[in-house]
Amino acid sequence: MSKTASPKKTQPTRSAAPPAEDSASAFRWIREGIETLAIALILAFLFKTYVAEAYVIPTGSMGPTLMGRHKDIDCPECGFRYQVGASEEADEGNGGKTTERRLAARRGEPTPPPPEVVGGTCPQCRYTAYLGKDNDEKKVYLSYEGDRILVFKYLFDFWEPTRWDATVFRWPGGPQTNFIKRLVGLENETVRIQNGDIFIRPKGEERFKISRKPANHLFAMLQAVNDNDYFNPRIHQTGWPVSWADETAAFGKMPTVPSDLALAWGTEDHRLFSSNGSIPEMRWLHYRHIVPGSDDWLYLAQGEFPKYGVTNNPQLITDFYSYNSGIVRDPPAGYGSANAGLYVTRQTVPAGDSTRISTVCRANPESVGFNWDGDLLIECRLEVLNPKGKAALRLVKGGVSFLCEIDLVSGAATISIPGYEKTFPPQTAPTILNRAGTYRLQFANVDEQMRFWVDGKEIVFEGSGEYDHLCEGRDALLKRNRSPNALDLTPASIGAAGAEIRVDHLKVLRDLYYIAADKTMVMYDGSCDLIHSPFYFGVNSNAEEKNAGILSNPDVWELFGKTRSVEFPLEKDQFFMLGDNSPKSMDARSWNSMPGGGQYVSRDYLIGQAAVVYWPHGLRIPLVNLPYFPNVRDMRFID
Repeated sequence: MSKTASPKKTQPTRSAAPPAEDSASAFRWIREGIETLAIALILAFLFKTYVAEAYVIPTGSMGPTLMGRHKDIDCPECGFRYQVGASEEADEGNGGKTTERRLAARRGEPTPPPPEVVGGTCPQCRYTAYLGKDNDEKKVYLSYEGDRILVFKYLFDFWEPTRWDATVFRWPGGPQTNFIKRLVGLENETVRIQNGDIFIRPKGEERFKISRKPANHLFAMLQAVNDNDYFNPRIHQTGWPVSWADETAAFGKMPTVPSDLALAWGTEDHRLFSSNGSIPEMRWLHYRHIVPGSDDWLYLAQGEFPKYGVTNNPQLITDFYSYNSGIVRDPPAGYGSANAGLYVTRQTVPAGDSTRISTVCRANPESVGFNWDGDLLIECRLEVLNPKGKAALRLVKGGVSFLCEIDLVSGAATISIPGYEKTFPPQTAPTILNRAGTYRLQFANVDEQMRFWVDGKEIVFEGSGEYDHLCEGRDALLKRNRSPNALDLTPASIGAAGAEIRVDHLKVLRDLYYIAADKTMVMYDGSCDLIHSPFYFGVNSNAEEKNAGILSNPDVWELFGKTRSVEFPLEKDQFFMLGDNSPKSMDARSWNSMPGGGQYVSRDYLIGQAAVVYWPHGLRIPLVNLPYFPNVRDMRFID
């Protein structure tokens, strides 16, 4: 039987000090909080000092691999997402004009506004978007700070620096400033830059050897040329030619084909192409580099075919960077117009039966890319409907074909250089392409080597696809200074011979082109390494058209194979650094204030290896122009 507790007498309420144990508990809580904070601060200090440190990329010398201040643009015409550098809006990129003019405005002094990037050109369709606040789309194009990266420090105390790694170091011309570049030259070797490639000669050896990029670095450095997923049907409804077409659709200065040649590749939407296997010989689906200019877009943007037709197309692929295509509004002092000196004009654009005034941004002709880039990669999704016949991927450089042919019965892939079989015997390797299914294919001709991937796995050929032995010496069969010809107007192709296949997700990318420049050449012209340039430099109303005319005319291309070559010797504990944005990078090529005059970074100036972009600019919060929402899509490891 349970007992009921006896009621206690009620004690009078009175104020009393808390029990001693409660006071001790509160004290311990405060002390532990202080200790935890102190330990966290100490660990953070030690982590920053000895393990890793965060950096912000200020300028665009590594763009678009790593971005400084920039604008994100979704092309208003084709939807392709790209970036345009905006370093000119910050003091680092405009010599302090931003702060100077803002301070002057606060003092009430009449002064032009700070420089502003108000235009950029899409690498996919070459439409130059106007980004000013009065743009027709009524969009706000914010300028974002550069990527925030995490750098692993003191790694070089334990192992040697590695070629092609993105490396942070103290700039020898001002050690208080940190730079980030790609390490391309190691100690005790000489670096040569020629035809956009890097060549290395270790001390004690006589011969230079081309330096090839590991796959992870290669894919990080590739630049967009064409992505057919962003095909824009609206402009082609006017009659403007498509980039991917059956070989019978030759035009411009392309090589002609027999007039009775039957169509081999069919398509309904110009995104997916098919071969029904009825033609036994190899037939080609060609990529042509067709890039509308500003004058073309005045009509195409209104759904009209240009009144003067298709001119200056197709063209050579060059080292064009959309990142460098920014149009900068920087009115000089004393001008009343905010548009003074700007490549933005007011055009009367047809709109039905009436006309309207529209803000149109013309492309900057000095960003066209003045160096021919023949190191390419072609990518596609291949659907094998019936494992019979052959499929092929072909790249052209300097009038020479580089071929990857796939036997869809056995799955064997063979790489070859047609016409050079005696000095480069075809190399064959097995693949999984001998059964019906869908596969992602990538074929590259980069750094004097053919490489092939199936579903992201590289196929290993005996001989590794390297052909640099054909390019060396006075009697070289494939001279490095050979020029392009009309065949280079179809630089990438997909072939089928008796094969029932479909292909889509077509892409063409190019390797970085390192411009051969040193202190003297940079002062003369840092954007072109042709010994005798055929281009028209300067800004005038016809410059863009003239530049395009050169890139579409094989009759003047003999000059494109004649490029400069520069060399940089390195001693012990000296390293050579280059930026990925070769036309705009202040890297070791141009340094002229190093101790002793050397163009290198000494070992004791190396800080660490860039590891990850942990905070690209945040995403905009809806209805608020503040980029604070985490941008997970662009977080990435750095290769």
